[in-house]
Amino acid sequence: MLDIIYLVLIFIVGSISIQISNGIFIMPYLLYLTNLKTEKSIILTIITAIIYALQTEKIIEILLFFILFYIIFYQVLKYLEYSYINIVIFSLIEQIIWALVFEKGLDYIGIFVPFVFYNIFTFLFINI
Repeated sequence: MLDIIYLVLIFIVGSISIQISNGIFIMPYLLYLTNLKTEKSIILTIITAIIYALQTEKIIEILLFFILFYIIFYQVLKYLEYSYINIVIFSLIEQIIWALVFEKGLDYIGIFVPFVFYNIFTFLFINI
């Protein structure tokens, strides 16, 4: 149920034109899926990538990014536990990866606000 609700949320946020980064909603969910390490999580990662990619003009690049993200965090989660202690580390890695690939220019608000939301959403997914 959570997966369906979150996929709809990603679709809605991607569809409306607002000035926040879509990575705020996508990256913590992908980390949560990567932590599951199941076939279902791979399928949901691909579905999330398709939903997001179809709302942009960079379909192949986004699909490759999501696959690469899954592989990177799969390796990171071998050494770091998906727990409250590592929320800040995961949030920093997520924000850096997202900013390097998708963000054009960053200011203080563009760095601080996503970092806060990455921490909040990652915290919620750890609780789930």
